Amino acid sequence: MTDPKKHNQSAPILLLGWDGAEWSVIRSLIEQGEMPQFQMLLANGSDGALASLQPMISPLLWTSVASGKRAHEHGILGFVEESLEGPRAISSLQRQVPAIWNILSEAGISCQVLNWWPSNPVEAIRGDMISNLAFAEGDLQGQFYPEDWGDFLSSEREKAQDLSPEILAGFFPEMPAELLLDDPLVQKVGRILMRSRMQFHCAMAMLQKEAQCRMFYFEALDQLQHLGAAYYPPQQAQISDTDFKHYHYIIRAAYRWHDAMLGSMLNKAKDHNLILISDHGFELSAGRQKELPNIPAAPASEHRAFGVFAATGPDFIANQKLYGISLLDIVPTILHHFQLPLAKDMEGRIIKELFRNKRAASWLPTWDLINNAQFLEVHPQQGQNDALRDLEELQYIDLANTQQKGIREEQDYNKAISLREVGAYAEALQICDQHWLNSNQAYRWYILKARLILNGGDSALWERFWTGLKPEFQADLQLRFCHALAILQAGQAEKSLVEMQALEQSGLQSPALYQEMGHALFLAGQWEGADQQFDRALALNQEYSPALNGKAQVAFAKGAYEDFEIWANQALSLKMHQPHLHYLWALHYHQSGDSVSCRKALQLCLRKAPKHQKALALRDELIGKSPKASSIIVSGFPRSGTSFMMALLEASGLELLKDEVREADGHNPKGYYEWEALKSLPQGAELPPSDGKALKVVAPLLPYLPADRKYKVLWMERPLLEIILSQAKMKGEAASLENFPFQKGQQLERERQRFQLWLDQQPHIEWMEVSYRALLKGEALQEITAFLGHELSREQWEKTVDPQLHRNKIG
Repeated sequence: MTDPKKHNQSAPILLLGWDGAEWSVIRSLIEQGEMPQFQMLLANGSDGALASLQPMISPLLWTSVASGKRAHEHGILGFVEESLEGPRAISSLQRQVPAIWNILSEAGISCQVLNWWPSNPVEAIRGDMISNLAFAEGDLQGQFYPEDWGDFLSSEREKAQDLSPEILAGFFPEMPAELLLDDPLVQKVGRILMRSRMQFHCAMAMLQKEAQCRMFYFEALDQLQHLGAAYYPPQQAQISDTDFKHYHYIIRAAYRWHDAMLGSMLNKAKDHNLILISDHGFELSAGRQKELPNIPAAPASEHRAFGVFAATGPDFIANQKLYGISLLDIVPTILHHFQLPLAKDMEGRIIKELFRNKRAASWLPTWDLINNAQFLEVHPQQGQNDALRDLEELQYIDLANTQQKGIREEQDYNKAISLREVGAYAEALQICDQHWLNSNQAYRWYILKARLILNGGDSALWERFWTGLKPEFQADLQLRFCHALAILQAGQAEKSLVEMQALEQSGLQSPALYQEMGHALFLAGQWEGADQQFDRALALNQEYSPALNGKAQVAFAKGAYEDFEIWANQALSLKMHQPHLHYLWALHYHQSGDSVSCRKALQLCLRKAPKHQKALALRDELIGKSPKASSIIVSGFPRSGTSFMMALLEASGLELLKDEVREADGHNPKGYYEWEALKSLPQGAELPPSDGKALKVVAPLLPYLPADRKYKVLWMERPLLEIILSQAKMKGEAASLENFPFQKGQQLERERQRFQLWLDQQPHIEWMEVSYRALLKGEALQEITAFLGHELSREQWEKTVDPQLHRNKIG
């Protein structure tokens, strides 16, 4: 145990959890003057969008907040668990790792925990704990610690039954008073408010006692939003005028209710550092879904991937915008505040920019070895009926169909989703294979299996999966979308785009579809079209990070670096884990001469993607690591003189990476000097060792060269008119200056500019332009020799050149 006096030097922490709090609603109500307490919090504090985790199911997320671990690590995997008596609300007994209150207790730091989901049964910690089931009906045994909370909770339960009509009228101001008490929706809201008020009274009572860390959780906001979402303005077409009039104020009143509670707690905890968070946001835009899908835990589909983070207090900096923060950062930040070491097996980071004191962090391998959890005994079914009824009313569970097999399957599904988010695709696939052929919810397993195969990049496995699907599954829009992505992965961007356009015509509309259409267009070099598709994705979800990332990449590719900075910052403010975007920042800093910022951006990239080839190449350049001999690439458009250049390099004594699959013909009598397998680079084929060797690579394949080596590129430049005429003749098409396809010429010129800009931006590539005409005259030999560091002599050139092959020329 560490010295408790050391940790008393910092102000206490009050962590408030508002389930489902949504920034867009909060900011709107602040503008209207209806959340003055939150407005004061923002005026004196710092804030940001808090990234959620997958799956976005509250007991999983709040356990991640409390443990710093993801669902597949901490073991809380659903709303319900199995028991001999039947289904019961998920309990803290399922948690497999220490919670922050265990760690703080071990360190001698007093802690209070209120209503955390799940915290049933409570634990004997250094401080106070009241479980989430203390606010349900039933025996209070095992739901509070220490035992002196018993009388207070019993008294509060009695008071909670007396909810005045005036309180309800505040949520239904336009409903006639005589309808209030008999309306089923009003009754549901009333039960939620009774529990919320009881939780608030417990929070205020806890604030009367000394504690260094307090963690209070309130679920009412999320529940009220689920009940009121259909009626939230603007009025949806399926909602009657009467229902809209009666129920449209529920959500607005819910936020005002929470703001009032916040004000009381702020006033009581003036000397505290306050952190207020939500586990996810809530989709309340005009384009929100009209009805819940027929899937387990359907209300979670109304959740948004970014929640609320706001903090103020004596140890925190005010007026700071926080970027790239997630639920997993809460535990490391609390540990750092109390000068406790962080665990290396925790994925989250300290939100260092929040602190006035910039002290260094300390580390230990793990906190998982502490074993001080002491759970109190509890009656097996205590409070279960009330808790399960609430979940069923909100459509999170279906008790009639919740059997043990279904509970295990639901937990397995959530575990697989969590594993997928960290890239553990093989382990998630193993879970998938246990269920996808024999589940009552087979469709979602099919979708998950398809996505996991795509994530894993196994094209052969995808082909077996797709061809084995029944026709009705192959016709499904979501599975067709996965198939289009498989085509894109195979390097067929244009074919994939056609498939996705067909999906849109069939009625599929989503940010993911438009983002992937933009990705396909980007890979095809159609930057403007890609940008438009990313804009369409953002029109549906302005915080869709992959589309913001896409716009940043388009701007960088175009050399529009000011635009790149804007879009990249927006993307990273929402999701910090975007390694390639950090690499582009590093490259941008490198090109502008800012080596310090370049190194920092590279560290961020390689921390999340240690095998990022381009980042490794840039790092090697920065540290002056002696590279192996460069691979020599001869590139350009077909019929630009690449084969002649390869023949000259071979005559100079360089080893070529080639085969004889494509035989010589009348167009190239001396051969094509190609390596056939190169065409499979977009599908993931490996390039064999090529250091010091020469390889012919047509321009469209340049971006697929692995960045784990250095390249020197000889770009063959030939007048585009000659290239097009030569290509037409090779295809047996009629082409002359009289019927010249000028549109194709303009397209090739745009392509040339795009590829040469790309070459300029690659830190592991040097390149020079070689005039085919000049080479035929022997005029470029000295420049090429100097560039390659390898001699091309006049004698070698004379043995290679055949001016008769320059048959399609102009001028």
